[in-house]
Amino acid sequence: MSLTSFGLSARLSKLRAQSRIRALSPIEFSSSTQIRASGKDYLNFSSNDYLGLAADSRVAKSYIEGVNRFGSGSGASALVTGRSQAHSELEAALADHLGVEAVLLFGSGFLANLGVISALADAQTQVYSDALNHASIIDALKLSRAERHIYAHKSIDALEHQLLESKSKGNTVPRLIVSDHVFSMDGDKANVAGLRRLADAHDSALMIDDAHGFALPYEAKSSDCDVYVATLGKSLGLSGAFVAGSNDLIEFLVNHARTAIYSTALAPAIAHAAIRALKIIKERELGQKLLANIDYFKNQAIEYGLDLLPSDTAIQPMLLGSDEASLSAMQALKDKGLWVTAIRPPTVAEGTSRLRIVFSAAHSESQIDCLLAGLRSLKNN
Repeated sequence: MSLTSFGLSARLSKLRAQSRIRALSPIEFSSSTQIRASGKDYLNFSSNDYLGLAADSRVAKSYIEGVNRFGSGSGASALVTGRSQAHSELEAALADHLGVEAVLLFGSGFLANLGVISALADAQTQVYSDALNHASIIDALKLSRAERHIYAHKSIDALEHQLLESKSKGNTVPRLIVSDHVFSMDGDKANVAGLRRLADAHDSALMIDDAHGFALPYEAKSSDCDVYVATLGKSLGLSGAFVAGSNDLIEFLVNHARTAIYSTALAPAIAHAAIRALKIIKERELGQKLLANIDYFKNQAIEYGLDLLPSDTAIQPMLLGSDEASLSAMQALKDKGLWVTAIRPPTVAEGTSRLRIVFSAAHSESQIDCLLAGLRSLKNN
């Protein structure tokens, strides 16, 4: 049987008609502030490299040191021969930074969420998940076969109602509350302290995915959750991810998290470089510069009358509504040398297509002024 029966051409045609086709853009050069594509340079306002460390010479030097010392790859899963001294040292550094007992590295944030949720939850588990949680959490819940309860975005009241309803039925199964901390498309933050209170009141465990908050000034408190997940690919400017928590949690995952057990371990050179990146972050200078850039943009945006979603993080979305409007705005900004990605369904809900504007500590005020001028021209047109 060929792929003809899957109707790929018809399904792709439908996406094109809806202005929802995606395509990969070959990038010749990229940093937190610059992109070169097809021979043209753009100011980059789409990267998750929040502190500019992906192009930091100090991190790059440590990466090269790691390659020279450990080689370019790990060669096996961590339980075979893939775990190096660099992995152990990074896990210890991350545990110290967060104030937790232990940490386990994963190849990506997607793999970390798949691994921890599918290990902890099964058909006898209830999982309560925010409606706007990341795709990796959604897919992990499907894989786990857990009883899923989706509560309204950031609604403590809606979540409490669901927990009380379950308790009223006499359910005594394990319960896991799962939420992003910083939501990647809206830029808003969950009430982690409120989630912790509910978890304690209803004998539930709390898992927080802090991919877009880790090592930033608005990092979630690891003490507020039982399972803390974050990536190395955003604030640290590298790749990979980790799960943090108690010794028992990490030992359990070492034995049950299939995405760690059956995956080649993170390259040790990345782990070596991540240790250096973590030391740089502790100096706090980059985090304060990021906050200053966010404040500068928001204050100017208010003066310009730009319509932004409420967010005090590096993610500052501009809601445009239709897919066509967001694509048109993205192209208009590209024509002005600005790279700002349009986000459309199914990544976001129907009717909420947007420009996802993202800031880095590496941006200058003059670069932000260029963006503001481009956004203002969209409003005037």
